[in-house]
Amino acid sequence: MQAAGLPAATAHAVEGNLIDPVGVAGRLSIPELSGFDIAAVGLGFHHFESPALTIKRLTERLNPGGVVLIIDLVADDDEEGLKQSKAGHTIKTHGFSEQTMREIFEGEGLEGVGYHIMQKPVKLGMDEDNLRQKHIFLARAQKKRV
Repeated sequence: MQAAGLPAATAHAVEGNLIDPVGVAGRLSIPELSGFDIAAVGLGFHHFESPALTIKRLTERLNPGGVVLIIDLVADDDEEGLKQSKAGHTIKTHGFSEQTMREIFEGEGLEGVGYHIMQKPVKLGMDEDNLRQKHIFLARAQKKRV
């Protein structure tokens, strides 16, 4: 961050694996990495090995009443097209339906689930020859207030 001209007090990064099945320890257990009002994943959720564990770990870091927001791909029939993309080997899930997101959120005790599909598809791809039009969604849920 300092290379970008931002002082460490303004922005810094912490490396770790939030979805390690064994648990989160070390650098990710510091108090500064908890107590958030919002936790968001933007167009990366389909790369996670365990979406439910991801939601669990994000929820653990929220304040009561905090919101989890996921922006990702709508489930569709173009699984083969995604597999053939340059990043295809990193894709674990080929999109999410409203029902799937609801089940994941509610499975972690979240409430007030919302799911909205954006009207216009977006172009995704690593180069002009490999662009695909995909619909994306915004899904949100709230941690219960104590």
